[in-house]
Amino acid sequence: YHKHYVKYNRLLVFCFVWVFTVGIFTIISYILLSSTFSFIYIVCPIVASVAVSCGFIRANGYPIAGNFPSQIIQPFFLFICIIVLNKSGYLSMQNLQIAYVSSFSLAAFTAISLVFKLQPASFTRTKAIHVEYKTWTIALIPFGIMSAIWTLNAHSATLILEKYSTLEQIAVFRVSERIA
Repeated sequence: YHKHYVKYNRLLVFCFVWVFTVGIFTIISYILLSSTFSFIYIVCPIVASVAVSCGFIRANGYPIAGNFPSQIIQPFFLFICIIVLNKSGYLSMQNLQIAYVSSFSLAAFTAISLVFKLQPASFTRTKAIHVEYKTWTIALIPFGIMSAIWTLNAHSATLILEKYSTLEQIAVFRVSERIA
């Protein structure tokens, strides 16, 4: 475990670069394919960064802390936002989207903070060695495809509902699904 700390640091950096590169590509694709921009387009890289961070936290031997951002922080903050929006009379599709993105952003910030706080101290005090980026890139492609398929599967109900419902109904369904 201790002898692989340099590879761990390089893998951590490479995963975040991969997530944000794919995220930027996703945002550009959405913008080119649709005529309007929505806050939902920026959710993909944020959710991916939460997933990567939580995976690293769990890999460091902290399974409860690894689930905390995505299973506690995000749903709780989203629930509080919905209550506040509902009580204040500002419950709308756009405000629900902002609340959804904000809750994932808070989860991402928490997860990334936990990654750096919970990693062993020796991981931050080491000189870099050679890392095989080509091997990691080839290995990440199938995982990226699997992640994309999982995301599509997780959001397929929303995509189907989009064809038959109004945007407000879709927003309420998505938020309700996430809280459940």
